[in-house]
Amino acid sequence: MASYHVAPLARLVEQFESLPGIGHKSAQRLAYYVLGMPKEKAEQFANTVLEARNAIHYCNVCCNLTDQELCPVCRNEERDRSIICVVEDPRDVFALERTNEFHATYHVLHGAISPLAGIGPDQLCIKELLDSKRSNYGNKSDCRRRSNCHVYFPFIKAIGNQSNTFGIWNSRRCILRVCG
Repeated sequence: MASYHVAPLARLVEQFESLPGIGHKSAQRLAYYVLGMPKEKAEQFANTVLEARNAIHYCNVCCNLTDQELCPVCRNEERDRSIICVVEDPRDVFALERTNEFHATYHVLHGAISPLAGIGPDQLCIKELLDSKRSNYGNKSDCRRRSNCHVYFPFIKAIGNQSNTFGIWNSRRCILRVCG
């Protein structure tokens, strides 16, 4: 049985396959789709990926993704700056914004504490949070919630003691806490 191998195609499939949630068959479909695009469209696609990668960085205030100094939420003067919803990932900001119910600000940690993966508080965007006065803690409903709350709690409690109030947001509801 003869082997069919085109090195650039194999590398393209490999790159798509390295993306989260993309298996080998999906990677092949994407690779063949890109190869079937007109050259101009394929170049536009590649340039858009590079442009996004080069232009997008962390917001100077909340660590959300932006292409400017401040993200749209931090630039919005109508936001309630006395409340910060702390989330694990920029996708959480997007999900909360889609509800059109939260009109305050966010802080993105860019991860969750995972001792088994070697991720501790120092690997997350926590230091920027220490300047905040009030805080809501938001994260995904998974087994890491309890360990993250316990590790973040000293930081949040310190913030809460400055303003007497902070909240913990879980997947079901917002629970307000008052620090003594």
